Amino acid sequence: MKIYLQNMKGFSPEKLTSCIQLLDKHLADMIVITESWHFSRYNTYTPYLLATSTHVPRTNGPSAGGLAILARPNLRSSFTLLHQTTHSITFSLHGHCLHALYLPPSMPWNVCQQHMPKTKVSVLLGDINYHPNVPSKKYIPSLILDPRKQGISDLCLQHDLNWITDTPPFKYDHVLLDSSLFTTANTHAPIHPKTDHHLVTFMLPPKPPPSPTSTPQAIRFNLKYLDEPLLADQLIACFELLWNEHYQLMHFLSDQIMQSQDISTTQDIIDTVYALYMSLISTCCETILGTYTPQQRCSEIDHSLNPALPTTIPSDSSNEVNEEIARHSSPMIHCFPLWKALLTSIPTSITLHTLIASIPPFSTDKCTPSLIIHYFSFLTPEKIAKHIMKYPSAKTFGLDVLHSRIFKALSSSTVFLSSMQLLFSTFLFSTLTPSMWNISQITPIPKKSDSFTPSSSRPISLTPCLR
Repeated sequence: MKIYLQNMKGFSPEKLTSCIQLLDKHLADMIVITESWHFSRYNTYTPYLLATSTHVPRTNGPSAGGLAILARPNLRSSFTLLHQTTHSITFSLHGHCLHALYLPPSMPWNVCQQHMPKTKVSVLLGDINYHPNVPSKKYIPSLILDPRKQGISDLCLQHDLNWITDTPPFKYDHVLLDSSLFTTANTHAPIHPKTDHHLVTFMLPPKPPPSPTSTPQAIRFNLKYLDEPLLADQLIACFELLWNEHYQLMHFLSDQIMQSQDISTTQDIIDTVYALYMSLISTCCETILGTYTPQQRCSEIDHSLNPALPTTIPSDSSNEVNEEIARHSSPMIHCFPLWKALLTSIPTSITLHTLIASIPPFSTDKCTPSLIIHYFSFLTPEKIAKHIMKYPSAKTFGLDVLHSRIFKALSSSTVFLSSMQLLFSTFLFSTLTPSMWNISQITPIPKKSDSFTPSSSRPISLTPCLR
């Protein structure tokens, strides 16, 4: 991406037209303007204008200084304004953090520091009125120049910036790049003849993508299969099979919550119960519906199903039916019990680990229901099903990636509704909720189509459907 840096010595419609012509001809992708003198007719060129510095009107004379950033309209979606002052603009572009600034010759260093980057940036560019290898302007006193020289040198060491414009052709307009970026800068004739500063151009190299091993890919379930009755019945059958395998454990943990006196241990058990329950549903969805990642193309997604699964499961589930489901299902179903592998990834207390280690082998023939459900007789499976069906299907999911349509498809199963009754009765009895419910995924939605600043965006919080 080609970036231009130009000191305009005051903007005018003629100078702005020259910049737009360069952008339209694809000779430049972005133009950073210093000393725009706060041109007041930017609104005429809104498609090309991305950001300007903060304007403070002067009472004694015309406004001086000012910065503006122009770019081709197709770069607007990749541009994010991070911070702006009267003499600086910080923004991100294609994964890089850039800091544009203008430091007047008479500005003391203690004032300059207010406009310098506070965090690490990839590119620092602008008119800083200082050159490490060229004599300074005669009218800049040493009291101002010496602290600026030392401060910029310290900034380069702190943020690991390399000075790529430290040769004599460059005077006071400079570009400093992160040491991991390799490029060169050049000087050309100014964009408009009514300025005495040369044009500085450089190529911003693309930021390398992160390693695939360090980038977690979000999993999505193929929800379109929920519209098929056959698949909905198979999803219910798979859940009932998994619930029968872990029924005793869930009731045992619920009883431990009734006996627990330590709130931290109770919270750990609540998180364990919820994580186990979500893993059961996720395993069903992955086995029956299949998964994909948002990074995959539609042609790469495997939508193959398992026609060998039975379409329904009787209420008095026999062992033969369970064995038939397990035999034809994904290998993931055979990794029973799930909680053994699950608990190793949950940060729990020592008391809870001791409790889990003491759990005896369960037998589904001797199932002792938890007493928690008797404390909340108003929480019936019928009311749970009614509330699930009322939940809007158009709303998206949170970090658990379980859509409300999945719960609606399972709500026709009495086994699923009974498990939900046990889950929420446990939460009500302990007066605690899973820690995951306190975490939301916030997505900024611009209030206006041409708005890209965080302050002008509306935060939308996505939480789990069961919350």
